[in-house]
Amino acid sequence: MPASGWKSVGASVREEEYFILMERLKELGFENLQQLVKALIHKPDFTSKRV
Repeated sequence: MPASGWKSVGASVREEEYFILMERLKELGFENLQQLVKALIHKPDFTSKRV
């Protein structure tokens, strides 16, 4: 359980889709989902060519 003042965010994906997700994140310049979430929150000019 996250500490007070925090919310936990996650996603469940099929095992065979996990590799696809990780590849897409790498294409966008991220190593993991947490980096993407932080960019969305802290970089107001964040955009993706793949929207």
